[in-house]
Amino acid sequence: PATGKYRSEEGQMVEFKSSYVMRNDGGGADIDYQGRGQVFEAVCGFLNSDGGVVYIGVNDSGDPIVSDNYGIKGDIAWFRKNFGTIAQKRAHMLGHAVTEPDSVDHYCLFLNSEKELYFKPSVQGNIIIEPTPNGDAIRITVRPSAFEIAYLYEDNTYSKGIAYQRNGNRTVPMTQGAMTQRLMSLKSISKEVGFIPMIQEAIDRKRKLIFRGYSSLSSGTARDRLVVPINLSYNDEYVYCYDLDEKDFRQFRLARIASIDAAVTNPEYPHVFEPKAADIFRWIGGKDYHIRVRMDTGARNLLMDEYSAARNLPAEELHEEEDGSWILDTHVHGLEAIRRFYLGLADRLEILPTEDSPALLRSIRSFVEAHLSPGGNPRSE
Repeated sequence: PATGKYRSEEGQMVEFKSSYVMRNDGGGADIDYQGRGQVFEAVCGFLNSDGGVVYIGVNDSGDPIVSDNYGIKGDIAWFRKNFGTIAQKRAHMLGHAVTEPDSVDHYCLFLNSEKELYFKPSVQGNIIIEPTPNGDAIRITVRPSAFEIAYLYEDNTYSKGIAYQRNGNRTVPMTQGAMTQRLMSLKSISKEVGFIPMIQEAIDRKRKLIFRGYSSLSSGTARDRLVVPINLSYNDEYVYCYDLDEKDFRQFRLARIASIDAAVTNPEYPHVFEPKAADIFRWIGGKDYHIRVRMDTGARNLLMDEYSAARNLPAEELHEEEDGSWILDTHVHGLEAIRRFYLGLADRLEILPTEDSPALLRSIRSFVEAHLSPGGNPRSE
């Protein structure tokens, strides 16, 4: 049995991985085989079992690997030579830059981006990636998925995935019987989470759905909407669709749907609509704007509370300064949402210069002059 630093032995709830890059069968560097196929397979297995811990940079005895050519140090050296190719590929897939793993802390940030590729947002919060206390290994703590079976996907289109589970000290694909048993043990889910499998199936099969009693904020009415779902977005809180009645693209919030039915008449709808990602303020489409804002901790906390996707921002887009302030440096698909956020917290935010900050300032001034200035026409209750 192992007698190393991090556990007495590998087993049902602990897995040791020597590397995220180097194959454990001696086959050399292969980040897809080793990273996705070994490390995150084990993570998926823990999600669908009772949770557990995966250590990276640890040998079979549970001790950190100290070699400069293997383990964490070997991975960092490999990234130093090959990161340009990896960064370009990941940025294309994720839609944002990834952190170069030039230290253990930055390696953890990179692995958090990898997590975005392979797991749906609904289970990403169950996966905590951090350095060990003295930085000699990386620890991935996995809480079991309480509401759904977790799948390990090939990429963040989330279209091809396999569910894994732990079987003793091994990670194995789940059988249909194991899935049925697991489903019986999961907690009851919210209405919105229950919609996700039906929406995802319609996306995969290019089928129409009817959103019954959809409550629209813009019109203040609730009515049925016949749609073709294109992709789930914003932590699966929204679905981007082609609205067949309006003959235009719309984003629908799952919480505002009363129920969902499959279209009975001509349910198939072949199309080549491109998926769209929402910015942190939930906007899809429109012109791209680069914003940079300084905020205090209270404003940062309000951002996290109101816009859940902000919790997933990489450090280069949201980070703390030495003086305790926070910098939001990201791209948005329109100015209305960031304008509204600024106006509600104007005394706690500072708009910093970017190529698009003049447009944001003009938008704020125009809105204030039209609606809040003495000559404006504020609405009464």
